[in-house]
Amino acid sequence: MITNKANKQAISADVPPMVLAYLRFSSDGQKEGNSIDRQEDGAIAFCEEMGWPLSPENIHADKGVSAFRRKNLLKGKFAELARKVKDGRIPTGSVLVVEALDRISRAEVPEAFEMILSLINSGLRIITLKPERREFRKGQIDLTALIIAIIELAQANGESERKSFRSSDNWAKRRAAALQGAVISESCPAWLMVKDGRYVPIPKAANTVREIFRLSRIGYGTPGILKLLKQKGMNSFAR
Repeated sequence: MITNKANKQAISADVPPMVLAYLRFSSDGQKEGNSIDRQEDGAIAFCEEMGWPLSPENIHADKGVSAFRRKNLLKGKFAELARKVKDGRIPTGSVLVVEALDRISRAEVPEAFEMILSLINSGLRIITLKPERREFRKGQIDLTALIIAIIELAQANGESERKSFRSSDNWAKRRAAALQGAVISESCPAWLMVKDGRYVPIPKAANTVREIFRLSRIGYGTPGILKLLKQKGMNSFAR
């Protein structure tokens, strides 16, 4: 664990490793916040404190990529980084700085822990900054830190599971309401409008939609449908 000045000095005495930082947030809605900036500032400040160089090209960020469904492990910057570690393209003893373990994975604990251990066993040193500084290094993993890490991974997975369930449940309710004619969003297809709390067809646009379906049923493809609509003066109704 890296929690005090003595520990800092002990780590700084090592041969300077390649230092990498990994940043991640899950949803596009978080783009408006300061998640990435906060994570990057934290990693840079830590490396400056340790006297370690952190070059911009070694800062890897997955923006709008979920760690709950393993998307960041299958594609994106972290997947690329993990391949480099396992292929030996990142030297043994290199350091990966992350804000917390849940930036790497929010998958179920056995899967998340196995993946993190595989990186450590490949020679990567993982340092987390929150909720407190900890180092995970092959052959030198503190048992207490290990137990806390498992608890944190379980909490992260549980939080994501609850969010996923609530989101799915909310959408199911909204779909059911929509089938009853309720307005669930002001955003709707261009052939509809919201009037008096209900979706109402726009006559000309609705007629065009009906004609598109009719022509499709009798065998017309997209080019043919577009040509006939133009001939009939049924122009696009896109907003």
